[in-house]
Amino acid sequence: MRKLLPCLIAALIFVALPAHAQNIAVADADYLMNVSDAAKDLKSKIKTQRDKFQSDFKTTQAVLKNEEKGLIEKRQNLTEAEFKKQVTAFQEKARDEEAKFQKKKDGLDKAFNEALGELQKDIGLIIQEVAKEKGLNFVLSKQNVLFAAAGQPDITQEVLKKLNETKKTITVKTP
Repeated sequence: MRKLLPCLIAALIFVALPAHAQNIAVADADYLMNVSDAAKDLKSKIKTQRDKFQSDFKTTQAVLKNEEKGLIEKRQNLTEAEFKKQVTAFQEKARDEEAKFQKKKDGLDKAFNEALGELQKDIGLIIQEVAKEKGLNFVLSKQNVLFAAAGQPDITQEVLKKLNETKKTITVKTP
């Protein structure tokens, strides 16, 4: 039903508008979000940050495992009360580390979502610019077009060219 609604709206637009006002084109936003220079830059930054996050996480996990192993080895030399105290301290440290990593992960996710939103906004502005230059009344998402007449203008490559000229990178504001 969700995919049918845009098609019905497009059909109504074709019927409702006079023939001279039907300046409609399509653009492939998904394509632009994947192949533009800014999108490639963003994907590279995401991969770098995720790899660093995973490396830090694994290092911290290894340190905690060693501490746990050392605590188990010291058990025989400690009183039951002292051992429980150290176990409790270790568990608290492990929880703190987990919370720290969860907070960092959430911050990274938020930063990347904001950067994706910025890229989407830039793509939308450039689509509007190209549409205005070409005198288009509507630009439909290529993914939502069920049927298009032969020769239907596709402005995706023009938008990609302008996007690559104006936006090479996306700033990711990591915490």
